[in-house]
Amino acid sequence: MPSAYYNDLDAAWQHAWQELARGCADRHHGFHLAQLASVDTEGAPDLRAVILRAAAADATTLRMHTDARSAKCAQLAADNRAALLVYDARSKLQLRIRGRISLHGDDATAEAAWQAAQPMSRICYRIEPGPGSVIATPDGYRHPEPETDAPDPGRTQFRALLLQAESLEWLYLAAEGHRRARWQRSEGWRGMWLAP
Repeated sequence: MPSAYYNDLDAAWQHAWQELARGCADRHHGFHLAQLASVDTEGAPDLRAVILRAAAADATTLRMHTDARSAKCAQLAADNRAALLVYDARSKLQLRIRGRISLHGDDATAEAAWQAAQPMSRICYRIEPGPGSVIATPDGYRHPEPETDAPDPGRTQFRALLLQAESLEWLYLAAEGHRRARWQRSEGWRGMWLAP
């Protein structure tokens, strides 16, 4: 028997955001690891894996984290258009989300995200030299330890990325027949069924 969202656009929209929230909370969920595409300095697409950290259905935003020294951060500062792809093999659901990303470093959004980050994750932002730097040997980088009474040096490199969705495409692969829908933000959100 098909799921409640199989033939219902509103239920499919709710299902998409519920699964995104699950992906943020459960590292074993297929949506936890997402593929984020940005535009590089030559106008070509650039793709990499990111971890989904927060999903807010009411604001239609998704949060990820990055290092301020990364190519991704520079690309998004120059052109904030981005696309995100997630797929969960267990639920046979794929989401494609397009939107614009805002970078947060020295504000309440970034500070709350930093405080919520696991200590093991914070270590990544202390790496010297920065991500993508050429090094002479495979182990030619280090993780400086923070001084006991000083701020963590990784905090200055930490950036929260907020993707404000402008479109969301939902593809559900079902034995009864696939279902595909797209929602576009214009004056509110408008959904439509698509041929799978």
